[in-house]
Amino acid sequence: MFLVITTRVANSSEEIDMSQLTCTEFLAMDRMPQVMSLVWYNGFAAQKRGTFVFTPDRDNLSEQKDSLTTACEASGNDLVVEQLPTIFSY
Repeated sequence: MFLVITTRVANSSEEIDMSQLTCTEFLAMDRMPQVMSLVWYNGFAAQKRGTFVFTPDRDNLSEQKDSLTTACEASGNDLVVEQLPTIFSY
């Protein structure tokens, strides 16, 4: 079962349903909300893998952001969560 979790965009009161965030919306975000989203998606992926370890490595987050950006650019308006298995290997 997929639980609906929301996060707030930096300096905004707008809530984002992370399960419904489209690639188009992700690509339109500023850098900080993108990074915050990646941290959330790291936790989601860890749960999917059955692990609960997160290493806050800036280089790794930057690589993940680049990979997700590339995947989203290729996928059009698909959901970000559909891109995650490839990015986070689960």
